[in-house]
Amino acid sequence: MAENYLVIWVDGNIDMANQDCQNTMEQLRAVVNQVKPCETAEQCVQMLMENQEEISFVISSGALGQHLVPNIHDMAKLNAIFIFCGNKQRHQVWAQNWPKIKGVHTSIKHICDKLATAIKQYNQDHMSEILLEIKHEQQAVQDLVTYCQEQYQGNKNEIKIIQEFQRNYKASNAIWCTNSDISLVFAKEALQMTDMVGILFQITIDPKVSSTPFASIREESYFKDEEEILFTMHTVFRIGEVRKIDNNRALYKVDLKLTSDDDPQLRELTHYIRGEVDGTGWSPL
Repeated sequence: MAENYLVIWVDGNIDMANQDCQNTMEQLRAVVNQVKPCETAEQCVQMLMENQEEISFVISSGALGQHLVPNIHDMAKLNAIFIFCGNKQRHQVWAQNWPKIKGVHTSIKHICDKLATAIKQYNQDHMSEILLEIKHEQQAVQDLVTYCQEQYQGNKNEIKIIQEFQRNYKASNAIWCTNSDISLVFAKEALQMTDMVGILFQITIDPKVSSTPFASIREESYFKDEEEILFTMHTVFRIGEVRKIDNNRALYKVDLKLTSDDDPQLRELTHYIRGEVDGTGWSPL
């Protein structure tokens, strides 16, 4: 269940004494704890205007939504709108004109699934920038060491690794994924999964194009004969061609192209996301 989010459910027929409404509320609260019902578009607008903290989502009936959406669509804290109605075909016509509307649904279960997906996507979109802004003092390293020592108490091999980390850690040399043991841990689980789809990403990089930072880490890598490139974690790629490269196995090749910093669509999206996140450091979390 997600915290720090607000769901506003607006429908002129809401009656919390009704069993169906109670079931709907129960399903919504299984996804987001804070759900506020209201019966008019005006009440919904007021709630959104008063909300200064939580990222919000609106679930609206089709009848109210057609008049409500134009008044709330551009509110910064509003992440997504879901239309909950009995006539999907009718309301899809006008709903397609509003980007924040993430679907017209006749089932509350479908809305709950989409709501959970939207929250997960929001968290992923913001996590990298938030983490990059956080300043870690030496005490943070010691806190991590203490926690790991407690978790691996009695395991001599792991304690030795933790002690090595404590002695040698530097922020400028924190690429643990290039260590042989760490790399094998990542790969081991995947090798045991026979029902997975294999994807080979072929990335095209133009050094002349301004983009998020990337660099060769050949000299830093455990495997000196590999030409490894490290991308910063908020790097954005455009997906090109997707094609199957092995008819006997589920193996695909996906062409990716590094997106330029001055790409107008990326710039607009980044500006919008930053506008929704208030504060710096730990506070956005």
